[in-house]
Parts: sequence; C-alpha cells; structure tokens
Amino acid sequence: MIVIKSTIGAGKRRHDVYDVCNSIADTGAERPDSIARFDTLELATVVMRYMRGDSLTDTDEYRAKEALKKAAAPTD
Repeated sequence: MIVIKSTIGAGKRRHDVYDVCNSIADTGAERPDSIARFDTLELATVVMRYMRGDSLTDTDEYRAKEALKKAAAPTD
C-alpha cells in the first residue's frame, strides 16, 4: 500500500489530497488503485497503517476507523 499526493481544484480552491492506494507491485496494474482519499497526509498514513495491520495506539486506531467510516459515507 502507498499514499499518493494529488492537487485538485483551481485557483483559490486548489488544494492537496492524499489517496491510500494499492501499489502496482501488489496488483500488477499499470496505475495504483485508490482505496480512499483524505485531506491530510497524517490521516492517510494512519489509515494505511491500520489497513496493513500495523501496531497502532488506541487513539490512532479509533481515528483510522472513523476516517474510513467518513470516507465510505454517501455524499448528498
């Protein structure tokens, strides 16, 4: 798993986002496949570590679970 930084938007609405992705080494695909997108590198990294099964503090585990719930929630 990897984290990829992208810049989206234009002008004053331009900002960076961070995608947690399957790496091409894992999937054999031509491009990394995005799993979830986050506004901060820190949150993307915590989620990636949680998804890999790394050892996390209780606080980081809670943050990762909440972030994944928010990322999976439908937007209206």
